[in-house]
Amino acid sequence: MDSWQKDLSASAYDFQHIVWPVIAPALGGGNLRPVEAVETKEFQRSLDMLAGIDAWQVVENVGIRGIASRVQWGDFAWDTFTIRESRDSGATTELEKRLAVHQGEDGWLLPAFYVHAYLTEPRGRLLSAAAIRTSDLYDYLIALGRNRWPLRRTNNARFVWVKWDSLENAGYEVIKAMAPAEVWLT
Repeated sequence: MDSWQKDLSASAYDFQHIVWPVIAPALGGGNLRPVEAVETKEFQRSLDMLAGIDAWQVVENVGIRGIASRVQWGDFAWDTFTIRESRDSGATTELEKRLAVHQGEDGWLLPAFYVHAYLTEPRGRLLSAAAIRTSDLYDYLIALGRNRWPLRRTNNARFVWVKWDSLENAGYEVIKAMAPAEVWLT
């Protein structure tokens, strides 16, 4: 298994078992069904690559919605939402795809919420997590203007990063969640 596949699997695990239990009540609860649980690999890939959906939030007698997630590990919580803006390979990024769909009126599937979490390490302690309506995040980026997007380079890609506080100051609802200090998963 390649390192990015291990990271993806670790990220999905951490999101389902550490992040979701903390942020779910603020998003209406329900059960989380990871895209990895979808039966066919082809449809898993389509949900992830085309729609940007990493998991389904299933609330009985209410409905189902897609959730996008990003989990980062380290000693510091940056308290930002990050979205891949470009790749050295030139491959299309989630930012390009989501902007095109967001600006269109064709009914293409987007995740309802984008959740970003910071943990100390895989299966480690949750430092912080936040959710925002995907449409609000993209509205903010469009209003800000591409030439004013804060960018950060990592390895072979460049990311747009948006501080949670900046979104709140602009009037968007950011749902923040903190885990109790004693919550650890082994």
